[in-house]
This record gives sequence, C-alpha cells and structure tokens, in this order.
Amino acid sequence: MNLRRQEQARLRLAQEAARLMVDESIDDYRWAREKAAQRLGVHDKRCLPRNEEIDLAAAEYARLFAADEHQERLARLRKIALEAMEFLQAFHPCLIGGAASGTVGEHTPILLELYADTPELVLKRLREAGIPFTEGDFQVYGKTPAATRTCPKITFLVNEVPVELLVFPSAARAHPTGGRELPRLSLKQLRRLLAQ
Repeated sequence: MNLRRQEQARLRLAQEAARLMVDESIDDYRWAREKAAQRLGVHDKRCLPRNEEIDLAAAEYARLFAADEHQERLARLRKIALEAMEFLQAFHPCLIGGAASGTVGEHTPILLELYADTPELVLKRLREAGIPFTEGDFQVYGKTPAATRTCPKITFLVNEVPVELLVFPSAARAHPTGGRELPRLSLKQLRRLLAQ
C-alpha cells in the first residue's frame, strides 16, 4: 500500500473509530480501532490511527453532528466527575475515558481510576456515605497478553449517570492503567478545565 493510500485509510479508520466511541460510548481506543478496521476491511496495521488522531476525529464528528448536545453532555459529566473525585480525593482519582478525552456519547459512563491499598477502603468510604453500589471486575490490557490482569470495579449512580471506579493497588500509581496511554485528568487538571 502506497503512502497516500495508507494515510487515507488511517483517516477513514480514525473517523470510524471516533464514531464508534461517540455513538456507542466505547472508551477503549484499541477496541474501537480494531472494530473500525474490521468494519472497513483494513488489515494493514500501519494504517491504524493513534489515539490523538481518533480524538481529533471525535471532536470533529461531535462538532458536525451534535455540537450543542455534546458540549452540554460533556460539561455535565465533567461536573459530576469533579464531585465524585473530590469525594474520593484520598484515593488519588484520575478521570479517564470519554469524559477526559471529550468523546462522550449518550450512554458514556464516568470512569475514575483510584489507587488504594485495598479495594475495601474504597467500599468503606462509599458505605459510610450511604452510597449504594455494585461490585464487579474489569480487564486491564497490558502491552502484552501476559501483562493482562483483572482489577476490581465499583459502580454507583449520580443523577442517573454511572460512575465506574477502577481500583488499582497504590503501588500502580507509577504505571496507571497498566501502562496504556489514555487521556487522563487529575483532580487539579479537571478543576482548571472546568474553570475555563
């Protein structure tokens, strides 16, 4: 495949992955990239777009198809995330996923990474505040299949919006989300963003 065709395929893949992330509330870049490649029949790995290219395509997609709704939804999710992060400040929360990158759809949850010595500390904080929650697990995909691991996920609702807490061991703060590159906002960064 020549360079021009490769760039065209990369752009089409970025646009399709962005559409999937916005319309279907997908937060996993790798999964969106692979699904877009499958749908478009692109098999050349050199054509796969970077996360930043998908983010740019998602911003353009939202601007073209749902600018006002998108901005309102994004602002609402970020305000709820700020409230949750302030409540969970002791666990060094980071906002990830669509609310961090700006690729929010109608059913996008708020995803927060937390760091605790044990997940029970987070559960105790929620119980003490009288917040109902559900427990589950999530997969953290590392750079290799051997690096994949399972971590606790705690979900609760704020104004009918799911807030998903992905709980990592405190020692994992040096390598957030299993080393994957994701848009992330600390509490300080989110406050600054919302103040603009």
